[in-house]
Amino acid sequence: MANLFLPILFIVAAIIALFESIDAPNPTAAVVMAAVFGLIGVGGLLGDRTTDAEPNPGFVPETSRASSPNSASGHSEGDSRSVSTGSPYRAVEQLLVDWKVEDLEAMGMLRADARVRASELVDGAIERAQSTGRYDAGPLGEWVLAQSEGNLAEYIQEAFKEGVTESDILRWWDMDEVERQLVAIEDDVAHLAVYIEALEETGSGDGAAQIAWQTHPYYDYSAGATVQPNAKDQLLPVELKGRVNKWMESYFESFSENRPHPLLGYSAPEGHATMNAWLRESIQKDLL
Repeated sequence: MANLFLPILFIVAAIIALFESIDAPNPTAAVVMAAVFGLIGVGGLLGDRTTDAEPNPGFVPETSRASSPNSASGHSEGDSRSVSTGSPYRAVEQLLVDWKVEDLEAMGMLRADARVRASELVDGAIERAQSTGRYDAGPLGEWVLAQSEGNLAEYIQEAFKEGVTESDILRWWDMDEVERQLVAIEDDVAHLAVYIEALEETGSGDGAAQIAWQTHPYYDYSAGATVQPNAKDQLLPVELKGRVNKWMESYFESFSENRPHPLLGYSAPEGHATMNAWLRESIQKDLL
């Protein structure tokens, strides 16, 4: 069974945000944040319950599941575990653990603690990946682009309208499923940390939610199951994430007037209620 701490923490954060929204002058942001945290928490709990069951292979053709090469390691499921080191991980998973250890050490964590935390994160990503039925599916980009009907096909068509390109889809969906799930987990943790820090500073769930949405992009990791405060603020297609990250880094280095938020980093430029609204407008203007 997966560690239940994070899902429960998200549910607690959702309850706090919901109660804080009751007396807020503008409760929309807090209500949306409560919904987002609630979905993440409940999804985490349900994912933990389904991990021991046989994954549903419906999302991926059976012919793609048996021996597809791993997109990051170049190995198939059968030969990708390390015999010489006795690692319980596939090659790509061990690379993710090692990368996270370095990342956490750079943040000041002791190596032994970083190793434990990195393993926990990757273990959680593995469990999520197994519950999707795509754990050993290999690169899926071409398969996703080939879909012509069903919810996934509809989602991709809407994503194209949002500025997603075929290259964006290939980049995201050719990643190993465990890596995709690790990205989602890290985003969840970052958003929760931002919200808690802002809540401590402002004392307001509504204010904390507004700061979180102003300072960080929010992405749809569920291929269509979005929570929408309104059209311009709705969750961005996750396929945009890599391109958005690179563009934002370059943008905020170039424009000194967009100073870091006093609490939580860079904020959306004036006139944009959320980072998502600003990014969506920038995409429509072909700025990224």
